[in-house]
Amino acid sequence: MDAAHPDRSVKWGWLFPVLWCGLIFIASSLPDITTPKGLFAPDKLIHFAEYAVLAALVVTGLSEFVSWPAGYRAALAFGACLVFGALDEVYQHSMSGRAADYLDFVSDIAGALAGQSVFIVGRIRKGRA
Repeated sequence: MDAAHPDRSVKWGWLFPVLWCGLIFIASSLPDITTPKGLFAPDKLIHFAEYAVLAALVVTGLSEFVSWPAGYRAALAFGACLVFGALDEVYQHSMSGRAADYLDFVSDIAGALAGQSVFIVGRIRKGRA
């Protein structure tokens, strides 16, 4: 690539994580959802899955923007998921009929860790860790 022909490729790695965050935000905006409470309530599995997917999307999307080793990207993606999960719980607390639940946040963290683990194990198995 030279100055006369700049790289005009659009980087789309941000699109899927942003869309997924939008879906999580929409789900968090639904008022008056009542779910069973407790560590093994069905909504905890939903939180786990949401954040496992989010973490995988973020770490994969980051590969388009930074050339860091996979472990660093995974750590950054995990941190981003922690921040988004915390903000999501604060937002839910402000919704009518909704409440912030620390067990939901724990499920978010566990899901993000699982998503990162699958990513890292996949990279190791492909010999690209």
